[in-house]
Amino acid sequence: MDRPSLVDRCDPTLHRIVVLMAPGGFGKTFLLGECCRRAQADGRLVAWVTTDEHDDPETLVSYLALAFAESGAEFELDDTVSSPDPQRHRLDALLHWIGTIEGEVVIALDEVDRLEPASVALVDYMVWRGPANLHLAMAVRTRPRGLDIATPIVEGRGMVVSTDELRFRRHDIARYFETTLSRDQLRSLWEDSNGWPLAVCVQRNVADRFGEPATTGEVSLNWVETRLFRGLSPSDRDFILEVGLFEWADDELLERVLKGGARRRLRSLTPLVGLVQEVADGSFRLHPLLRRYAADALWRNARRRFRSVHRRIALVLAERGQVLEAMQHARDAEDPRLVGRILERAGAIRIGIRDGMGRLEQASQLVARDVMRRSPRLVLVNCGLLAAQGKVDQALKEFMALNERIAGEETGGRDRELEIDLALARGIFAVSGCSPIGAPETQALAAELEELARDDTADPIVGAAALFGLAVFAYEKAEFANAAALALRVRSAVEQTSTYLVMCADLLLGEIRLARGESGEAETVLSRAARVAKKDFAYDARPVLVGDALFGELDLERNRLGPLHHRVHSVASLATASAWLDVFVAATDIAAEMVARNDATRSLPVLAKALEFAQQTVRPRLIRCLAALQVSNLVRVGRTDEAHRVWRSRSLPTEADVCIDLEGQSWREMECICTARVRLLAASGHLHEAQSLGSAFAVVARDFGLVRSLTYANAAAIYAAWCGGDVGAAHGPLVENLELFDRTGYCRALLWHPESTARALDAFDGNVGSDLDAARDALLSMVSTAADADSP
Repeated sequence: MDRPSLVDRCDPTLHRIVVLMAPGGFGKTFLLGECCRRAQADGRLVAWVTTDEHDDPETLVSYLALAFAESGAEFELDDTVSSPDPQRHRLDALLHWIGTIEGEVVIALDEVDRLEPASVALVDYMVWRGPANLHLAMAVRTRPRGLDIATPIVEGRGMVVSTDELRFRRHDIARYFETTLSRDQLRSLWEDSNGWPLAVCVQRNVADRFGEPATTGEVSLNWVETRLFRGLSPSDRDFILEVGLFEWADDELLERVLKGGARRRLRSLTPLVGLVQEVADGSFRLHPLLRRYAADALWRNARRRFRSVHRRIALVLAERGQVLEAMQHARDAEDPRLVGRILERAGAIRIGIRDGMGRLEQASQLVARDVMRRSPRLVLVNCGLLAAQGKVDQALKEFMALNERIAGEETGGRDRELEIDLALARGIFAVSGCSPIGAPETQALAAELEELARDDTADPIVGAAALFGLAVFAYEKAEFANAAALALRVRSAVEQTSTYLVMCADLLLGEIRLARGESGEAETVLSRAARVAKKDFAYDARPVLVGDALFGELDLERNRLGPLHHRVHSVASLATASAWLDVFVAATDIAAEMVARNDATRSLPVLAKALEFAQQTVRPRLIRCLAALQVSNLVRVGRTDEAHRVWRSRSLPTEADVCIDLEGQSWREMECICTARVRLLAASGHLHEAQSLGSAFAVVARDFGLVRSLTYANAAAIYAAWCGGDVGAAHGPLVENLELFDRTGYCRALLWHPESTARALDAFDGNVGSDLDAARDALLSMVSTAADADSP
């Protein structure tokens, strides 16, 4: 590829000496040739000599004379003159002749570093004793010993062009392909070639033949063997092959695996200059093409050593806590038991808690099925992943089968680490919404988590996970102060060791703030969690989906509909996102509300599909919440009889004390059920029951600091007053909701039925209080917009 700016810079006539110094395959010879062709086109005399290790001084001088003859010059060496140093005498004659020529003369020497020392001394002699019109340009892999390059550079008469300058940039690759590459193709080509011109050339040749770029080829591998490794000792070649098996390395890892001053030895191998990729943290690796060659060569010719090196790498990485990388090397070593052992010793299911289920899923995919089945702790890994993927019923079946197996194998006390993992698995099931909050198994799990949280001998991640589970239980029971304190303890305990748990704690803190009406604080904390999800979990979209659902709920409460279009996710997509009850409910509510704003009936298929998912995945608590949302939306579109049928078919409670109970259900379930029940009773004409339940609902919300729930209780009371034609009964709830709206921005509950809210606002226009005038006016505008959207 023509690189005119580089050719301009390397113009040999601008300097006494120009040295192109880079490993093989960087286009030194091609660039040197381009410079010579341009010099010839400009009328300069150019002589080209390709040297090798067999060129002694006599041969070198002869080749120089022959090169000038081939370029059309009339010069012949006189070999009849006797001299103590005949080759120096012959070279002096050549240099004298060059000095008699009018104009610039260029001698181009390719592969000078292959010359023997005596011949290199003649090249150095030309640099210092040649006439003023002589310019030398040469291509080398490394600086030839005995050739003084530094002094001409310091004096401003010399220049060295390095590997980095010869490396292709992204725009060079795009231009070289002469076609329009997609962004992904260009990124892939850059990552695979790292700008090594040879690798890019091979990729284009494959693309010309097969229609798209590729990253391997017999030609490139053969080039590494015959050119790059040329002149290396068998020991150095074997060493490079072993280094090529490292995906990434650092000084300590390389030394522990290969020993014997491995990093120093690697730096000393000049053919690799420019072909070792380095990053800021000190990690490095050989160029991808070299690594492919190494893997192929060792696999074909020294398979035992191939496995041994991979196994040693795996053991050191596992000891350093680089679990996934260690497992990949153990797999390459064809040692499936080691793969499973690394995962188990690294914490098994705890990896999902420390690093996220996405990372645990990646690790589990490396474990052979028979290895997974043999280890109870690895079986629990699969159980946890199944639950996180929404396959709760299958996870529970495997969990129960494992319990039976463990009971049958017991001959003494249970393994403590296994007991902890069993508790963690049950915690994942509980968060997935399998058991009612007041169920005996849930209470037993809470007691077990309290014990783990107090155990100073347990893995710190286990203690933090136990604290987080207790925080979730406290949150669900609306014990928000305790839940927040526990979540902050989780953050403090793992701030340096588990970004994932810190993010989960922030998501929980955001939910707490949202429920308590601390909307500004909720936005701050959820934004922080969202940044972490995008920055640290780019490989896994699940944390982003969860964050979107919770942030979307906050937007929905404040009627910020613009951002919601980017936060609508189906329940099915969240099924594989390790989502919990609140996330599923929030996501479904958002999806239903977004379509209901244009046509309220369109929310019903969304809810029906979500309910089908909850039923298929055996999530009784989620079924209760979604059924309540379905009832609310049926009431909204006037299908009250159908709403009653849903209530009965789903066995939702009818007694007020059961509806407001926070012992046997979470506050989220209580909010969904009470809101739907009040709306259903009011729409059916059971006004006294509606008002009675609405009042009890409001009292519980105030007592527990459930500000968001209180807005729903008040809005339901306003709707009931409207249904009964008793506008005066709406005054108290309206004033309280206006105050809450002014403080929190929460207005979603009042927009559920715009007509009843508008009637209440109109009736009390001017009688609400001047300090709430702005809130009332803002709400009237929103109600008017919502009413217009609801109109056919």
